[in-house]
Amino acid sequence: RVDLSAVLGRDALTIVRAGVRFEKSELILKGDFNKSLTESLPEPYLTAWKAIETISINKIYNSSSVIQKEVAGYKVMEGLLEEFIPAVIHNNTHYYKKLVKLIPSQFITENADTYTQILNVLDFVSGMTDLYAVELYSKIKGISFPSVT
Repeated sequence: RVDLSAVLGRDALTIVRAGVRFEKSELILKGDFNKSLTESLPEPYLTAWKAIETISINKIYNSSSVIQKEVAGYKVMEGLLEEFIPAVIHNNTHYYKKLVKLIPSQFITENADTYTQILNVLDFVSGMTDLYAVELYSKIKGISFPSVT
């Protein structure tokens, strides 16, 4: 079910922000506009925006399900980095060599210094979709087993 008032409110706010953007376009184009568009909203839109922001933070971003996903995301990212960084730096065991083979070739630089190797792993991991990161983490940590076909 769609809450029509929410849709209309969102659309009205979009129109007002577009108006602010148009009014401030010269400053924006010159690089002299140093505030967010929402901070520049005229009243009563600014007050409405702040109320929406407060409710969103309290009811959406701090809900249990969102916090659980966020905390799990930290563990997934930490786990992927803990596996792949030592693998590319040392690459001296059968396990590390197998892990490195999971990294696409565009993220492997032959004879790179340690700093570059770490940056490459960070690029690889940060470019993953949430779903891919969770699936890969689950597989390399042995939480789920890759399907055998």
